[in-house]
Amino acid sequence: MCSHVYKKFVSSPDSKKNVVDFYTSDYSEEFVSEYYDFFQENKDKFDEIFHQNEHDWGKWNELLTEYGSPHSFSQMASTGYSVIFKNLQEGNDDIYVLGFTLSDKEIRKTIGEEDDFALSKNQGEGCHSFSDERKILTWLHNNGKVDASLCMLEDTEQLTLSKECDMRPSEFIMNLLDRKTT
Repeated sequence: MCSHVYKKFVSSPDSKKNVVDFYTSDYSEEFVSEYYDFFQENKDKFDEIFHQNEHDWGKWNELLTEYGSPHSFSQMASTGYSVIFKNLQEGNDDIYVLGFTLSDKEIRKTIGEEDDFALSKNQGEGCHSFSDERKILTWLHNNGKVDASLCMLEDTEQLTLSKECDMRPSEFIMNLLDRKTT
């Protein structure tokens, strides 16, 4: 969970009405209401609820500087990027990521998000910079820190890799995908 959701649902739980009121400028009221009910009904089934400290992105910029990256976060890193950087910080050499947006032409939208909110986030409004994140992920991939090849997969019936990004898939992933298609 991102930090604000974690706070409202776990560390300082808020009422359903307050949660719905807070998030309905970004998400449909029906989605927020259903998610709230689902979480409340299932929260005891989770062994752990992972959340990322929203202030760690300064550490991630320091790590990027150590790597010699020309890119850094200008705004708070989203939870997914914080997980990547936590693994990098711990010295994990085998980091494979998927589901991250690599093309600035692709609209990044979370389930339940209102279209106008998703569009404004992708144009730089909000608490994350998706433009920074795309550049950083591409740089990390191209410099062998992570393998983001699976982010290139298109949502098509035939196995297709996007050509809308400045990276090439790794040989390891190409071999893995080749075995799945034969």
